Amino acid sequence: MSKRALSTAHTRLLHALNDLKATARLTDAEAAKATDLQGSKISRILQGQSKAKPEDVRLLARAYNATPEVVEALVDLAERAWRAGDDWTTVFSAFTDAFWHGLDMERHATEINQIQSEIVPGLAQTEHYRLALQQAAGPLLDRDLVLHGLRQRHALLERVDPPPPRVRMILSESCLRRRHGTSAVMAEQMRALLRFAARPTVELRLAPFAGPPARHSSLNFTLMHIPGAAEPIAPMDVVCLEHLADAQYLRDPEHVRPYQDLFEQRWRLAVAGEACEKMISGIADDYDRTTP
Repeated sequence: MSKRALSTAHTRLLHALNDLKATARLTDAEAAKATDLQGSKISRILQGQSKAKPEDVRLLARAYNATPEVVEALVDLAERAWRAGDDWTTVFSAFTDAFWHGLDMERHATEINQIQSEIVPGLAQTEHYRLALQQAAGPLLDRDLVLHGLRQRHALLERVDPPPPRVRMILSESCLRRRHGTSAVMAEQMRALLRFAARPTVELRLAPFAGPPARHSSLNFTLMHIPGAAEPIAPMDVVCLEHLADAQYLRDPEHVRPYQDLFEQRWRLAVAGEACEKMISGIADDYDRTTP
């Protein structure tokens, strides 16, 4: 099996199968007798070391006494795990496994809450801003590949079925003031932010330099809610913490809850509505008056 990071569908499938196994109290050897699968293969499937074929999932789910509805839900999830990334194959090849995993979860999320203190997040980036960021980061990846990935992310906000995710975003004033590319690039990015904030599924707020002090004001993170289906495919809340060349994903509710509480606290303190729009417009005008 490739060492590519697990897709969201595959991750959820593993959790569901392991939950069923724990409830059934069946060992891998016992499951092997019930399914005619090798015990070593079952172990690899449950540990994520081998991708489960839909027919193998059907056999395992039945051995674990899952209801017919749950069996079919898990088989469907297995089929999606096999297809995961088909539309993004060329895009994913340009990024790290950790970033690939984050993009895949973003596609499945119905709610995305994000705090960023230094750069405008990808969902709201213009193409010129994205390229300026990429150039500053080091050797430029394939330009067409970078822009294709960005357009795929923007398409999430335009989709109809399923509906687009609800996005709440808190940006520090530093995101708006820190220049990437020319003044024209930044002015364009500011006006794109205004259009982004006007979307019916998006709420944007700002944390200005002159605003009230906030806990962990320099901490950047993204919260994503991925809905469930038939039990035991439960909803999943995830925190994404980006590092220099990697990312960390927290799924344990005890680890996720403090970030949810922090986001809500920061959300209440942030500038919203007309005041937010006025601030972004003013900064865009400042860039227009600045020499490129």
